[in-house]
Amino acid sequence: MISENKVSYYKADSYLEEEITECVRKIFDDISADDILKNAKKIVIKPNLVIRRGPDACSTTHPMMLTAVMKQLEKYDARKIIVESPGGFFNEAILKGLYKTTGFEDAAKNSGCELNFDVESITIPSKRHGVISEFNVLREFEGADVIINLCKLKTHTLTTMSAASKNMYGAIPGLQKFELHARFPEIERFSSMVLELTETLAPAINIVDAVYGMEGNGPNNGTARFFGGIFGSRSPFVCDVVCRDYLGLPENSVEMLDVANQMGLCPKTVGEITLVGDLEEYKKRKLKDLKMPDTKKLNLITTFTQGFGGRFRRFLESRPVAMKDCKGCGKCADFCPAKAIKIVKGKAKIDREACIKCYCCQELCPFGLMGIKRFGIFDL
Repeated sequence: MISENKVSYYKADSYLEEEITECVRKIFDDISADDILKNAKKIVIKPNLVIRRGPDACSTTHPMMLTAVMKQLEKYDARKIIVESPGGFFNEAILKGLYKTTGFEDAAKNSGCELNFDVESITIPSKRHGVISEFNVLREFEGADVIINLCKLKTHTLTTMSAASKNMYGAIPGLQKFELHARFPEIERFSSMVLELTETLAPAINIVDAVYGMEGNGPNNGTARFFGGIFGSRSPFVCDVVCRDYLGLPENSVEMLDVANQMGLCPKTVGEITLVGDLEEYKKRKLKDLKMPDTKKLNLITTFTQGFGGRFRRFLESRPVAMKDCKGCGKCADFCPAKAIKIVKGKAKIDREACIKCYCCQELCPFGLMGIKRFGIFDL
């Protein structure tokens, strides 16, 4: 059942503190955040800090978003803590480097927010018990009265778009994310699993950093682009439908939202959602030429292969491939859920038969040297 069907949007031209703080204040008012927060004793803030890169790379939530949110939380006598797990290996030292590089160390210190360094997990049952019965999540999610989902709007090589729903996948500790990729290699079932996780954790306040985002081969190796706004909603799923529309993506272009609609978590179209805020600016700033991930560009492969019962599709569809300048560092092999990558003569070599096309290697290559190989003769 869709319980929250409102999304708030405000234009933002920069990450200046005054501008971002005012946008977030308006969003908190629009979604009646005080009703959610007034009795909270523990507030968990879940940003998107997927990789150790600075704010200008636009891979991660900008630290000014935390500053603005913490300004709204000042009046609440609650413990406020940032809880996040990047992809890959996960320990206290890695978290320290992550917080420092992304700017969250300083933002947290200046605003009085606590940083989590506990890497242990707890097991919680799935609320829906659909494709999965339970999840291992970071222990600090336990006892949270309110979860604030502070995400980044980006393209994504696997899920097309990363925003509010996908951000909660970071609640899964480190390498356990890759275990779930291996367990759910099909995009529909992977989407169902992530949606169940988000539904189970139930972030009550969802703020999307869409001042600058990423297009192309996101979530980490695309191109930074000015998007010019901030979104907020009580529902991560409804918020994502509006984000999809803002990026100029057609209906049925984001598999996760199609699945969410089938699960009754969000409407199918933006026309079924109440949008408030800077409505005229929303119309003006909607993107018309978003650069899609290479994995999602329109082509004729699906049509071409249907006549063969899909037998040849895996040989023709897009797939990850190491670029000629590959450093051979081995990170991709470490993180591959399917164990499909080996380092041969100083270069990453991918076993096409074993590859499940989750694009974890492309997402987490520290040098951005894992590319996407496409069969251009099929491009429209």
